[in-house]
Amino acid sequence: MRWTLTFLLPCLLATASAKEQPLAACPDKAIEAVYRISNDGGEAEEIIFKVKSTGKKIASFPSGGFGTEVPELLWSSDGRLAAVSIRTTRNTRNLMVFHVTADEAKQVQLQDFTQNIYGRLGILRGTGSSSNKPLRWLAADRLLISAWGALENEDWYDYEVELTVIQDAGNRVGWLEKITDVKKEKEE
Repeated sequence: MRWTLTFLLPCLLATASAKEQPLAACPDKAIEAVYRISNDGGEAEEIIFKVKSTGKKIASFPSGGFGTEVPELLWSSDGRLAAVSIRTTRNTRNLMVFHVTADEAKQVQLQDFTQNIYGRLGILRGTGSSSNKPLRWLAADRLLISAWGALENEDWYDYEVELTVIQDAGNRVGWLEKITDVKKEKEE
Protein backbone atom coordinates (compact mmCIF):
# COMPACT_ATOMS: atom_id res chain seq x y z
CA MET A 1 0.00 0.00 0.00
CA ARG A 2 2.83 2.39 0.76
CA TRP A 3 4.27 1.91 -2.75
CA THR A 4 0.91 2.84 -4.32
CA LEU A 5 0.60 6.08 -2.37
CA THR A 6 4.22 7.01 -3.07
CA PHE A 7 3.62 6.48 -6.78
CA LEU A 8 0.25 8.28 -6.96
CA LEU A 9 1.07 11.33 -4.85
CA PRO A 10 3.52 12.94 -7.37
CA CYS A 11 1.00 12.30 -10.17
CA LEU A 12 -1.80 13.95 -8.21
CA LEU A 13 0.38 16.94 -7.32
CA ALA A 14 1.48 17.40 -10.94
CA THR A 15 -2.10 17.47 -12.24
CA ALA A 16 -3.20 19.83 -9.48
CA SER A 17 -0.55 22.48 -10.27
CA ALA A 18 -2.46 24.05 -13.18
CA LYS A 19 -5.89 23.99 -14.77
CA GLU A 20 -7.27 25.17 -18.09
CA GLN A 21 -10.41 27.27 -18.20
CA PRO A 22 -12.16 27.43 -21.61
CA LEU A 23 -12.60 30.99 -22.89
CA ALA A 24 -14.32 30.65 -26.28
CA ALA A 25 -14.12 28.95 -29.64
CA CYS A 26 -13.91 31.01 -32.82
CA PRO A 27 -17.14 31.36 -34.84
CA ASP A 28 -16.50 28.28 -37.03
CA LYS A 29 -15.46 26.30 -33.89
CA ALA A 30 -12.13 25.24 -35.47
CA ILE A 31 -9.92 27.07 -32.94
CA GLU A 32 -10.47 27.49 -29.23
CA ALA A 33 -8.87 29.69 -26.62
CA VAL A 34 -8.24 28.55 -23.05
CA TYR A 35 -6.83 30.27 -19.99
CA ARG A 36 -4.22 28.27 -18.09
CA ILE A 37 -4.21 29.09 -14.40
CA SER A 38 -1.51 28.06 -11.96
CA ASN A 39 -2.92 26.72 -8.71
CA ASP A 40 0.34 26.86 -6.81
CA GLY A 41 1.78 30.15 -8.09
CA GLY A 42 4.73 28.32 -9.64
CA GLU A 43 3.77 28.91 -13.26
CA ALA A 44 2.55 32.07 -14.98
CA GLU A 45 -0.99 32.32 -16.25
CA GLU A 46 -1.26 32.13 -20.02
CA ILE A 47 -3.70 32.28 -22.90
CA ILE A 48 -3.48 29.25 -25.18
CA PHE A 49 -4.92 28.84 -28.68
CA LYS A 50 -5.59 25.25 -29.84
CA VAL A 51 -7.03 23.41 -32.82
CA LYS A 52 -10.28 22.22 -31.30
CA SER A 53 -10.61 18.91 -33.17
CA THR A 54 -7.11 17.65 -32.31
CA GLY A 55 -6.16 19.63 -29.21
CA LYS A 56 -2.93 20.71 -30.99
CA LYS A 57 -1.48 23.81 -29.35
CA ILE A 58 -1.05 26.64 -31.85
CA ALA A 59 0.58 29.15 -29.49
CA SER A 60 0.54 30.43 -25.93
CA PHE A 61 1.08 33.89 -24.48
CA PRO A 62 1.74 35.02 -20.90
CA SER A 63 -1.30 36.94 -19.71
CA GLY A 64 0.07 38.87 -16.76
CA GLY A 65 -3.19 38.04 -14.99
CA PHE A 66 -4.02 39.03 -11.45
CA GLY A 67 -5.69 36.53 -9.15
CA THR A 68 -7.89 33.83 -10.60
CA GLU A 69 -10.30 36.01 -12.57
CA VAL A 70 -10.90 34.53 -16.01
CA PRO A 71 -10.26 36.93 -18.94
CA GLU A 72 -13.01 38.05 -21.30
CA LEU A 73 -12.51 37.08 -24.95
CA LEU A 74 -14.34 38.24 -28.10
CA TRP A 75 -13.69 36.70 -31.53
CA SER A 76 -14.12 38.72 -34.73
CA SER A 77 -16.87 37.42 -37.03
CA ASP A 78 -14.34 35.78 -39.38
CA GLY A 79 -12.39 34.17 -36.50
CA ARG A 80 -9.06 35.75 -37.46
CA LEU A 81 -8.84 38.11 -34.49
CA ALA A 82 -9.39 37.59 -30.78
CA ALA A 83 -9.64 40.48 -28.29
CA VAL A 84 -8.87 39.62 -24.66
CA SER A 85 -9.43 41.78 -21.60
CA ILE A 86 -7.63 40.65 -18.45
CA ARG A 87 -7.32 42.08 -14.95
CA THR A 88 -3.65 42.87 -14.30
CA THR A 89 -3.95 44.51 -10.87
CA ARG A 90 -6.79 45.21 -8.49
CA ASN A 91 -7.58 48.45 -10.38
CA THR A 92 -6.47 47.82 -13.96
CA ARG A 93 -7.46 45.74 -16.98
CA ASN A 94 -5.35 45.37 -20.11
CA LEU A 95 -6.43 44.69 -23.66
CA MET A 96 -4.58 42.17 -25.84
CA VAL A 97 -5.45 41.35 -29.46
CA PHE A 98 -4.28 38.24 -31.30
CA HIS A 99 -4.22 37.37 -35.02
CA VAL A 100 -4.97 33.63 -35.14
CA THR A 101 -4.83 30.95 -37.86
CA ALA A 102 -4.76 27.16 -37.60
CA ASP A 103 -0.96 27.31 -37.95
CA GLU A 104 0.04 30.29 -35.82
CA ALA A 105 -1.12 33.01 -33.46
CA LYS A 106 0.58 36.37 -33.03
CA GLN A 107 -0.06 39.11 -30.52
CA VAL A 108 -0.82 42.38 -32.27
CA GLN A 109 1.07 45.36 -30.87
CA LEU A 110 -1.52 48.05 -30.12
CA GLN A 111 -0.81 51.75 -30.25
CA ASP A 112 -0.82 53.66 -26.95
CA PHE A 113 -4.24 55.22 -27.46
CA THR A 114 -4.39 56.25 -23.78
CA GLN A 115 -1.74 58.93 -24.40
CA ASN A 116 -3.86 60.21 -27.31
CA ILE A 117 -6.82 60.57 -24.94
CA TYR A 118 -4.71 62.37 -22.35
CA GLY A 119 -3.68 64.84 -25.05
CA ARG A 120 -7.31 65.45 -26.01
CA LEU A 121 -8.14 66.10 -22.35
CA GLY A 122 -5.19 68.48 -22.01
CA ILE A 123 -3.35 66.46 -19.37
CA LEU A 124 0.03 64.75 -19.27
CA ARG A 125 -0.85 61.50 -17.51
CA GLY A 126 -3.33 59.60 -15.38
CA THR A 127 -2.80 57.82 -12.10
CA GLY A 128 -2.11 54.39 -13.60
CA SER A 129 -5.53 53.08 -12.62
CA SER A 130 -7.15 52.27 -15.97
CA SER A 131 -9.15 49.61 -17.74
CA ASN A 132 -9.66 48.61 -21.36
CA LYS A 133 -12.45 46.23 -22.30
CA PRO A 134 -13.64 45.07 -25.72
CA LEU A 135 -17.31 45.91 -26.28
CA ARG A 136 -17.95 44.33 -29.68
CA TRP A 137 -16.56 43.80 -33.16
CA LEU A 138 -18.18 46.34 -35.50
CA ALA A 139 -16.88 44.36 -38.49
CA ALA A 140 -14.32 41.60 -38.99
CA ASP A 141 -11.54 44.20 -38.81
CA ARG A 142 -13.00 46.89 -36.48
CA LEU A 143 -13.08 46.56 -32.69
CA LEU A 144 -14.90 48.96 -30.35
CA ILE A 145 -13.42 49.11 -26.86
CA SER A 146 -14.37 50.91 -23.68
CA ALA A 147 -11.58 52.49 -21.68
CA TRP A 148 -11.73 54.35 -18.40
CA GLY A 149 -9.46 55.38 -15.58
CA ALA A 150 -8.48 57.90 -12.94
CA LEU A 151 -6.78 61.24 -13.55
CA GLU A 152 -4.35 62.98 -11.20
CA ASN A 153 -6.94 65.58 -10.06
CA GLU A 154 -9.39 62.85 -8.92
CA ASP A 155 -11.49 63.17 -12.09
CA TRP A 156 -12.24 60.09 -14.17
CA TYR A 157 -12.13 59.62 -17.90
CA ASP A 158 -14.38 57.29 -19.86
CA TYR A 159 -14.11 56.90 -23.63
CA GLU A 160 -14.67 54.56 -26.52
CA VAL A 161 -11.98 53.80 -29.07
CA GLU A 162 -12.45 52.11 -32.41
CA LEU A 163 -9.45 50.09 -33.54
CA THR A 164 -9.19 49.05 -37.19
CA VAL A 165 -6.88 46.25 -38.34
CA ILE A 166 -4.73 46.84 -41.40
CA GLN A 167 -2.57 44.34 -43.28
CA ASP A 168 0.25 45.29 -45.58
CA ALA A 169 1.57 43.34 -48.60
CA GLY A 170 3.81 41.33 -46.26
CA ASN A 171 0.72 40.21 -44.32
CA ARG A 172 1.88 42.15 -41.25
CA VAL A 173 -0.97 43.21 -38.99
CA GLY A 174 -1.21 46.66 -37.43
CA TRP A 175 -3.86 48.98 -36.00
CA LEU A 176 -5.24 52.41 -36.69
CA GLU A 177 -7.22 54.14 -33.96
CA LYS A 178 -10.23 56.39 -34.08
CA ILE A 179 -11.57 57.88 -30.89
CA THR A 180 -15.33 57.81 -31.21
CA ASP A 181 -16.40 59.29 -27.89
CA VAL A 182 -14.51 61.22 -25.25
CA LYS A 183 -16.13 62.07 -21.94
CA LYS A 184 -14.54 63.55 -18.84
CA GLU A 185 -16.53 62.93 -15.70
CA LYS A 186 -16.09 64.64 -12.35
CA GLU A 187 -16.01 62.20 -9.46
CA GLU A 188 -18.80 63.00 -7.00
